[in-house]
Amino acid sequence: MRLGVVVVIMLTVRGVFAGELRKYEAGMFTIYTDLVEDDAREARVRMLKMGEEYRRGTQEWFEAGRERLPFYLYRDEKDYLAAGGAPGSGGMFTGGRLMAVAGEHANLRTWQIVQHEGFHQFVRSAIGERLPVWLEEGLAEHFGESLFTGDGYVSGIMPPWRVERVKGGVENKAFASLSKLTGMNKAEWGKRISQRNYDQAWALVEYLMREKPEVLDELIKGGKLEENVEWEKWWAQLPNQPARELYQRVATETVKAFVERAKRAGQRIESGEELEKAIREKSLKMKNEEWLPVSLLEQAIELGKKMGGVTITP
Repeated sequence: MRLGVVVVIMLTVRGVFAGELRKYEAGMFTIYTDLVEDDAREARVRMLKMGEEYRRGTQEWFEAGRERLPFYLYRDEKDYLAAGGAPGSGGMFTGGRLMAVAGEHANLRTWQIVQHEGFHQFVRSAIGERLPVWLEEGLAEHFGESLFTGDGYVSGIMPPWRVERVKGGVENKAFASLSKLTGMNKAEWGKRISQRNYDQAWALVEYLMREKPEVLDELIKGGKLEENVEWEKWWAQLPNQPARELYQRVATETVKAFVERAKRAGQRIESGEELEKAIREKSLKMKNEEWLPVSLLEQAIELGKKMGGVTITP
């Protein structure tokens, strides 16, 4: 159910979990958290939009599951560990529930982990364990890199630092053969967790999405990836910032989300200077049901400056 206002159920969950967790409904997710109210509000909006992005990005392949997906978000790592979280993980999908630890405040890394692990939860509820492990992990990495704009997510983001790492791996012939990577089962993947495997799976998915979508479609249906796929050649010729336009889109859509919220709240913002002044003076207006964290806007403005600026349309 798509709602303009996230439905909130203020219940306290007790039992095996340390502390007290409040319960919130956010689209396909049910959130249990002990975060302070503004952080919990951000989690609700992000999870609502994250579920919509999963649906949008996979609708041509399979229908989303109908069950509600539980997400436990802890402020303190000791509570996360006591509830079954793996030490040093930051977040995980247990096979039944999604879990993460936010610390004092959730940051970009927190949400990247949640987006990655949340995709595992989403896809398992939809089609079980039908996907080969490399493909499920590659898609999870794809969604894990998505960036939030306030009104949705932009997927397909390719961080320059990660592009450089993949290009270096290609140049140094550091990646596994396709037969070895695609032949791994879940136990083999988990036995020897390797960032290189995650990078290769992500790199393959990004290549297939852009250059060979018909091959990706067949893989989702159970097909096999041929050894002669020229993904390395494609990566070798990529510029260092292949997703620059997507970063520009993130900045533009985020600023637009706040400017339009201000307008609906009776405040007209006509320039970047006016917007930054409103931020400094803490006078930026939003209706309560449309609230977003101003830190998201601040990050978007900085990103926009790096991308050459963002135009505001009053």
